[in-house]
Amino acid sequence: MALAHEFMPNWALEDHLHRGVTFLSWLQRLKICVGAARGSNYLHTGSSTQHRVIHRDVKMSNILLDSEFAAKISDFGLANGHLDMAFGYTDPCYFYTGKLTRKSDVYAFGVVLFEVLSRRQAVDQTLYEDQWSLAVWAQDHFKEGRLNEIIDHGLI
Repeated sequence: MALAHEFMPNWALEDHLHRGVTFLSWLQRLKICVGAARGSNYLHTGSSTQHRVIHRDVKMSNILLDSEFAAKISDFGLANGHLDMAFGYTDPCYFYTGKLTRKSDVYAFGVVLFEVLSRRQAVDQTLYEDQWSLAVWAQDHFKEGRLNEIIDHGLI
């Protein structure tokens, strides 16, 4: 089996935010996130109840960018049932229940949104241990009312 899709000249979102290929403005980041959200919504709702798809591997490297920086969700390898999800993006409820739902994809996309906002990786072991997980770090900042510290300083 093979999966073919159109050529994506602007690579993946991860390449721009974590590998410094180009700087993305706030407007570009927002457009990419809205496009990825629409794609995810289409997967989850489809054209009928029989065609719903849980992606199971939503992450920065699976959001590809075309020549206009429009987002395309890619890599449906895990949608076939293999459950080796990327660490840092995994829905905590999955660990408790062992069941993946559309909410699992939404959780992973939330981590992507925090990556876009902060330009931090989902997991970064170069930081202090209590800061390794972007999701936990962002939740702590939210609870402490320090959301302004989450924003990528390059955007300010």
